[in-house]
Amino acid sequence: MILGLALVIYPLNLFVHFPARSYSQVSKKGQGAVLVVQCACGVLMRGTVDEIVPIVQTHARESHNMQVTREDVLSRARPEA
Repeated sequence: MILGLALVIYPLNLFVHFPARSYSQVSKKGQGAVLVVQCACGVLMRGTVDEIVPIVQTHARESHNMQVTREDVLSRARPEA
């Protein structure tokens, strides 16, 4: 069992959520920080705040026929280790 990780039940279980680190913690480090979002299908997406949102939205729309908001993406993003 891996502690600190939890799967958020979202339509199609699209995103893996890492509650230990939130976007609000990342934003204090600046807009240039690299964020990571891992989809439940295994796709790992990374980029700055301005880059990650359209990347994840495009993946969700084209691969899963889902619409996600900027807030959805940022709530599931974590800092790159």
